[in-house]
Amino acid sequence: MTKHSLLDRYKLYPNACDVLGIKCFYDDTYMCLCDNDGRVDCLIFNHSSSNCTMKGYCFNDALCLEPKSKTVEIDFACVCRSCYYGNLCQFTTTTYSISLDAIISSEIIVGKSLLFQTFIIKFVLIIVLLLVFIGFIFNTVSIIIVRRSKGPKAGLYWYLICLSLIGQFGLNVFATKYIYLLDDQMSLLPHHRNINYYCCITLDFFLSCLPSMFDWFTACIALERAINVVRGVTFDKILSEKVSKYIFIIVILFNILTSIHEPLSRELIEDPRIIGHSSCVIKYKTDLLKKYAIFVNIFHLTVPFMVNITSTIVFLISQTTRKSNSLLICKQSKQPFYSMLKKQIIFYKPIVISPLILICLQFPRLVLTFVFACVEYSWQRNLYFASYLIAYIPLMGTLIIYILPSPVYKEELLNVLINLKIVFNRIVECER
Repeated sequence: MTKHSLLDRYKLYPNACDVLGIKCFYDDTYMCLCDNDGRVDCLIFNHSSSNCTMKGYCFNDALCLEPKSKTVEIDFACVCRSCYYGNLCQFTTTTYSISLDAIISSEIIVGKSLLFQTFIIKFVLIIVLLLVFIGFIFNTVSIIIVRRSKGPKAGLYWYLICLSLIGQFGLNVFATKYIYLLDDQMSLLPHHRNINYYCCITLDFFLSCLPSMFDWFTACIALERAINVVRGVTFDKILSEKVSKYIFIIVILFNILTSIHEPLSRELIEDPRIIGHSSCVIKYKTDLLKKYAIFVNIFHLTVPFMVNITSTIVFLISQTTRKSNSLLICKQSKQPFYSMLKKQIIFYKPIVISPLILICLQFPRLVLTFVFACVEYSWQRNLYFASYLIAYIPLMGTLIIYILPSPVYKEELLNVLINLKIVFNRIVECER
């Protein structure tokens, strides 16, 4: 609407409530309110003034408005700038990063038990608990299968172990943060401010680091597999195992050091109108630190994603070219490149499927992070949250992404299931 001229905007205002589905909107001159019938009522509003007698209620340069006749001691409203939201305008997605506080706090009914919460809160709680429960089973089975696998323990062995452990740890922290957030907002148990603060800086820091570590280890697996197949018999598994241990330390330290600014920038703020209602937000002390945070967030989002895609493409093209050259040396009829590429994809299906699944699961979050860098409507926040939940599925999916597509690991899984069946049958026979 802001793209239109001033006169055209005024003509569109009467239909804005129905078309946009909003409760209020404003421009440089007017503040407009929508009633339940979709009608609009606009009044001239001075955006440059604020009549809050006490300063510091609203954040991020928001306007603070206070009624002339107050029925309670503290009563005010914050008018947020574009791309900021929340009761105190404390949340934003402009740094290409988002926390559970930012996307779910506004949905929680403060002071009410879980029984009286909205459907979305109950539904997400069920999803989170299922992620943890299924993830525990899948990640435990993945560790057992990888450890039982025969042959030299190359880098892939350690990467898969790390993925399963980090994935389960990340799911546990995610569930802990969500349940803690519910408990804090619903005021079920008393919380000390110091405990709230430490939970704010630690849980959100882990929620930032662990998914990034997981993504980087998936990139390491993609590179490891590509190098393994491209080099063939010359691939040194013993050297790969040694290198993987150093890479493990580097990835962990790299993610921690590049994200260390987050706990140092987090603050716990409270809404003075609601006792015990607090929010965990990031407040960067300088513009340079904010720009650095944006760069780091984009870097961790895009680079592992691109490594997965690039390594798979390079691997397939390399194998197809090698196969084509071998046919020429043997003086056999040359096949079309795309036909040979298709055969290579089918032949190396276990290597291709894993990054493909990861790309499908990570792509929605990657796209929506950039598309909704400025969240202005509730439906955008809900869609963002859906992609946020989808991004946690890989943390429970090591078994599906890497174990099942691999013939070696799949055979080992079948052996484990057969052994479990034998043990179960023996137990049943003993009880008889």
